[in-house]
Amino acid sequence: MGAVAALENFQDPYAFHRVAGTSAGAIVAGFLAAGLAVPHIKRIMDDLDFSLFQDEKGFLAHVPVLGPLSGLLLHQGLYAGDALHQWIKKVLAGQGVHTWADLKEDDPHSALLPSQRYKLVVIVSDVSRGLLLRLPWDYEALLGRDPDTESVADAIRASASIPFFFRP
Repeated sequence: MGAVAALENFQDPYAFHRVAGTSAGAIVAGFLAAGLAVPHIKRIMDDLDFSLFQDEKGFLAHVPVLGPLSGLLLHQGLYAGDALHQWIKKVLAGQGVHTWADLKEDDPHSALLPSQRYKLVVIVSDVSRGLLLRLPWDYEALLGRDPDTESVADAIRASASIPFFFRP
């Protein structure tokens, strides 16, 4: 968030047309691509109670020590990440962004291929196949899916899977 705020505070502020990010940077980039202003994003992040994202799941969830340990051992992360996902989805929906079709950038003069003309690219690790994915660019070629029907919030949440904290 700091780099984005610094770029906007120049005498001649930078205008963000296309952005990319991974992990927390994917969240900020997603909000920028959705049209939120930098001061608004900063206010959202500053006011956020991050403890809301500590959503344990399962029958052992509320057993001290054993609950978090079971999440880590059985699911590769302490917390499910569902609360994080719902929060991202809600913020994006407030801007009218649901699928990648909502972030298409129709720019016939762009050097990018038409299939790559989106306002956002999210970097995701596909740990099961050992691949680095650039979403939405890699949806069709590597996953056989139409990017315009896929959820932006899902991709951002996947990028924000902090190892051992959020489940992949």
